[in-house]
Amino acid sequence: MKLYSIFFLALVLLVTACKKGELKKPTEVNFTLGIDKNENESGDLKLKSGEINLGEFNVSGERLEGSDIAFTRSFDVGISSDLNGSNEIKELEYDIPQGEYTKLQIDLSILDNGQDPSLVINGTYKPSNGPTKALVFEYYGTKELSILGEDAKGSDYIVMDKNLGKKVDVLFDPDYWFETVSTIQLDNAIVTPLQGQDKIIINPTNNVEIYSIVEARISLSNAAIFK
Repeated sequence: MKLYSIFFLALVLLVTACKKGELKKPTEVNFTLGIDKNENESGDLKLKSGEINLGEFNVSGERLEGSDIAFTRSFDVGISSDLNGSNEIKELEYDIPQGEYTKLQIDLSILDNGQDPSLVINGTYKPSNGPTKALVFEYYGTKELSILGEDAKGSDYIVMDKNLGKKVDVLFDPDYWFETVSTIQLDNAIVTPLQGQDKIIINPTNNVEIYSIVEARISLSNAAIFK
């Protein structure tokens, strides 16, 4: 009986060690940055592209089994990226331990880019009266954002599998940022002739009222979709 107990305990320890070893195996995870384009495209305001200067891009998570994870990555002068959502960003490649995650969170910062804007959103606006005008939102400064990860298929868990890897679309939502800006405010926005084109420029010195509304909502309604 004693020999059986020792054998059973050794077997349990072996299985536990194997399981822990499996939970440490890495899953290759790649990130893209883009703009959420699921909103109504028929509106007068269309926000289509942009650029961002990232200062930090950190990933943390909680698993059903295994230790929580936390990875930090900082870029002293930032890394500049467009928001077209098509290219995986090499600097944001991660090896995340496999397992079933109940929570995955991305904490990133938009980094002050000196005299240049640290975030730019480009689009167009069709006034109530008159031709369509280009619209440019320019954010200056540094801002921290936290984004909870979502499974692309709607599962409560995000499964990391070392044999499959993951692609994550980080999507910013400027349609939501502009949601409380009224038609009257946009119709009455100051227009700047620039390079032969009329533009509605929204930044700390142009159309300041609109800028303040949008700037206050930059950290809201963004998403990270794990596929």
